[in-house]
Amino acid sequence: MKQGGEILSIRVGISLTNKDQIRRKNWRDKMGNQIQFTKEDAYRNPVKEKRERIKVTTIQKAHLLKKFSNVLRDNKDGISFWFNTERFMTTARRYNFVASSILRDIELSEYIEEDESVSLKTIRRLLNYCQYPEEEELMVGIQAIKHIGKALYGDEDAFLEVIDEESLCCMAEQYLAM
Repeated sequence: MKQGGEILSIRVGISLTNKDQIRRKNWRDKMGNQIQFTKEDAYRNPVKEKRERIKVTTIQKAHLLKKFSNVLRDNKDGISFWFNTERFMTTARRYNFVASSILRDIELSEYIEEDESVSLKTIRRLLNYCQYPEEEELMVGIQAIKHIGKALYGDEDAFLEVIDEESLCCMAEQYLAM
């Protein structure tokens, strides 16, 4: 379009304000500079592996510290015991930490009578205590632990450690080694 010898051009379209243009440019720069991950990186994260190892040792320490405060006393014999969390965790791992699977094997056991069977709630309490020692307290009596040990291993003291001088020394060595 000519108007007095000048050529004017008319641009049709929507133009962004300077603020929006800067925002769009920053977004493009940010998205273009992102680190690209491969499939292997997504499935293997060394930071997470390190965190899990630390968590395991912290749980072991927590179990050792809880042992000192959670003394189970057998009133028949007058002997004091600690709950053996390591042995119980090994057994629970065989059952994929599923309380109903453990209970099924206890009920089918030939070592105990029907009246000696424990409840599903009791097994869940033991599993929670072993998996979250900082948060949970041992809310299960010595007789229930004895029944579980007798049912699964044929030995009442399978998940119990007698408290004596030797076990105290062993536990102190374990704690100092951590």
